Amino acid sequence: MNGIWIIVVLLLAAAVGLLIASFFKKDSGNQLQEEVEELSLDMLHDIHIMKQRVSYLEREMGFKSPQEVTEERVLGITKNQVVKLYTRGLTVDQIAAELKLNSETAQAIIDAYISEGLE
Repeated sequence: MNGIWIIVVLLLAAAVGLLIASFFKKDSGNQLQEEVEELSLDMLHDIHIMKQRVSYLEREMGFKSPQEVTEERVLGITKNQVVKLYTRGLTVDQIAAELKLNSETAQAIIDAYISEGLE
């Protein structure tokens, strides 16, 4: 029976010793987290630089950005709608109100349509 108490006391002493040692040991989890955050920031910076380089090359080669292509499509659709409403006999103000444009824009589209159509 004494042998069991000796084992229990030894195990208890080891547990207390390990508990105390754990307080003094540096936490490697925080260091790992800091390294991951630093790596993540480095990668974001590299991605940003790559995007800038690609954008520069696209401009140099004459490529259009997706935003420019989308704006051109929307403008083309709007021009088509203005012309369609104009050919139906609506006034510039009615077209502007219907398509939520200002009158000057609608008039410019109509003027361009007339000059292209007559030439």
